[in-house]
Amino acid sequence: MSYFYFYTTTPQYLKGQVVAYILKVFSEDEETQTKCLETKVFPVRNSKKYKIAADEAEMYGKLVVADLMRNEVQQ
Repeated sequence: MSYFYFYTTTPQYLKGQVVAYILKVFSEDEETQTKCLETKVFPVRNSKKYKIAADEAEMYGKLVVADLMRNEVQQ
């Protein structure tokens, strides 16, 4: 059985502005072998509302991990 998790890294900055949030999805098996399954960038489209990109990354991570867990249980 594998365990799945995600995290959003510290935002990437350019000239003091948040440019993007980076999300990484991982799996870990019973032997504690960790693999990065996916890395995705969520660019900030509006510098005054950068939290929208952070929320998108968070939601995407939750959905991907839920889907991976569902597929793991069905096997």
